[in-house]
Formats: sequence, C-alpha cells, structure tokens
Amino acid sequence: MPTLTGVIGLVVGAVATAAVFAGSAAADERAEEQAAAAAAEARTAILGDALDSCDVRDTDGFALGDGGTTLTIDNQGEDEYTGADFVDISCVFGELSMPSSVGGHVGQTTSVDGRQTASWDDLEFQWSYHPDRGMDGVITVAESE
Repeated sequence: MPTLTGVIGLVVGAVATAAVFAGSAAADERAEEQAAAAAAEARTAILGDALDSCDVRDTDGFALGDGGTTLTIDNQGEDEYTGADFVDISCVFGELSMPSSVGGHVGQTTSVDGRQTASWDDLEFQWSYHPDRGMDGVITVAESE
C-alpha cells in the first residue's frame, strides 16, 4: 500500500506541475498577444497624435489615411491657394521626432532633385519640392513584422 500511495502521489505531482507550466505558457502567449496589439495601436496612432498635438487634424494640406498609417502633406506653393504652411508642417515633423538630418535634407531639396526618401524609427517619408507646388510628401508608418 505505501508503494501505491507513493506512485499516486508522484502522478498527481507530475500532473499538477504540467498544469502549472501549461498555464504559464498560455499566460505568456496572452501577454505577447496583448503587447503586439498595443504596439499595433501605437503605430496607428502616431500620425494622428502628431496632428492633434499641433492642432492641424482638420487643416488644409494634411490628410490622414489608411487607418491612420499614412499622412499626406500638401504644402502651399506659390501657384496654390490652399495647403499646409511650413510652421504647421514643422510642428508635425517635431512631434514625429524627425531627426535634424532628415529635416535638413527636406529643407535642401530643390525642384530638380525629384522624389526623395528618408526613414527613422517606424516612419518613412517620401517628398518632392517645386516652388509652384511647394513641398508635397507622404509619411507612412512601417508595418509590423
């Protein structure tokens, strides 16, 4: 009888240990899923948050699209009546923590340079410049891996 009791105790202990590890693995998986969902939400909010911080969400020259992952910027050029001004664009760039190297590149772009591209953090910015059209560009949030 003592042997049978010992075997039963061993089996019960093994089953309990397996249940604890299975519960821990499931909790880890749930935590990873929640972290991924929070990161995805943060990625889709970054552009809209920048517009809100600069109070330009409903301003001509800024168009948020693709579920918040794309921001189209249309700067008012010399031949245009509407568009975003550089003060507002600079504010948005600041809220997006654009590096000064990228800002310098944007500021030095000429009409003969064509479309330019720069990336930082999870953002990619493609832009062009012409005096008649101004600086026009698209900022895109990178998709998660």
